[in-house]
Amino acid sequence: MRFNQPLPIPANALALTPEEQALLGKYIQVAEAAKVEYERTMAVVNDIGMTIASRAGRTEKHFKLSADLGCLIPIEE
Repeated sequence: MRFNQPLPIPANALALTPEEQALLGKYIQVAEAAKVEYERTMAVVNDIGMTIASRAGRTEKHFKLSADLGCLIPIEE
């Protein structure tokens, strides 16, 4: 996020140096990229699960994956 002008700094705030801002900004960008990749990956995991469920003839719309990856558990709505 970019601002056209500096935001007001509250009286009790700790101002960051440009180097600290750059370092934090770098890792925020890494985190945002990881979040996008996580969301894409989870969409694929969801698609695989739903394909397996439909192949088995299941018609439920929502499943959760067991912690040991042993089964798909229907989620009641």
